[in-house]
Amino acid sequence: MGASARRRSPGADPVSLVARLRGREGALFTHWRHPVPDYPQTGDAVQQAVVDAARQHLVPTVRHVELDLDLAVHVRPHPGEDPARVSVAGRDGLC
Repeated sequence: MGASARRRSPGADPVSLVARLRGREGALFTHWRHPVPDYPQTGDAVQQAVVDAARQHLVPTVRHVELDLDLAVHVRPHPGEDPARVSVAGRDGLC
């Protein structure tokens, strides 16, 4: 991979990423946790920044962390929906 492919693209910061999710039901964020010498930040640092930025608009529903990866699922509460009781299965009539 060339140096230009490793550079951060414009708008790749966590706040811009989450802002582009406006109008979407939710998002899954996942990052590799092992160090990569060519990357300016660790996967853990990027994941935490994304999760922090997402909290302004989305509700966390799942967080899975293991040695290799960190995965987080966030959904947007529907109008009138209690953010503490968001259920994807409930929205689909499964419970």
